[in-house]
Amino acid sequence: MNSQGTGLSISNGITLSSPSTNPFNSGMIFSSLNSGLFTSTYSNQSNENYKKYEIYDLNEDLLVLSCVAKRLRETKQIYAPNDNYLLDPMFFREVSTEDRNKAEIIRDYYSKKIMMLKLKGTKLTHFREDLNKFIHGDGTKVTEDLFQLVYRLPEFYEYDTGFEDIYRNSECELKIKTPPTIESFILKPIGKLNKKTKANKTTEYWFKTDYNALAMVAVYPKNELLSIWDRLFETKSTMKIKGKSFVKHIDENEYLSIKKWELTEI
Repeated sequence: MNSQGTGLSISNGITLSSPSTNPFNSGMIFSSLNSGLFTSTYSNQSNENYKKYEIYDLNEDLLVLSCVAKRLRETKQIYAPNDNYLLDPMFFREVSTEDRNKAEIIRDYYSKKIMMLKLKGTKLTHFREDLNKFIHGDGTKVTEDLFQLVYRLPEFYEYDTGFEDIYRNSECELKIKTPPTIESFILKPIGKLNKKTKANKTTEYWFKTDYNALAMVAVYPKNELLSIWDRLFETKSTMKIKGKSFVKHIDENEYLSIKKWELTEI
């Protein structure tokens, strides 16, 4: 690692601007380099009126590095639990044309999606504001607060496009006109998705009801009936389920989330 008057540079293509180049940051000192990310402390009293994030100047788009990481995880070449490791030199070395193409597709997809939401007058969530900031910014110059978002973005893309395919193939109504009062459902399997959050990982089974509504049942990996679910879902033209349903939505698309379910026919 080389230290110069204008900044700190790292051999794998990362540059972190020195606080001495910014008169507002004179109280900042670097305390450590931990897991590929800089941490910092203030030598004087902290100011609660603003937040300061370090800017990482990379020689590769961070989204490309995220695509590399996902590809290597899926091929069992690496295992890493969080976003901190995206700056590992290995990912810079492993970048392929496939990764760059994938990053471009993801960037274009969310650019168009956000544009459509804005045209419809949809208020963007804080997450989507950050996503919009990254997608339309320079992917090689990223503040550390966006690392986690970019780390998960290929997974989000996989889920979002998977849901769009399921909705399109189901030919279900956009809105659920009358929420069901019954607790017994006859469901036609449409497709399944894997959903991963900070707290949970689930397999979502998506169905079409006999009254043309989209429905979903989420099953946790440790559920003893998971293998039975997979077998029935792949072999049955319809499945009979009892449970309580709640109307949920993904953007404009409404669906029934079925909770406290019970398979009534195996």
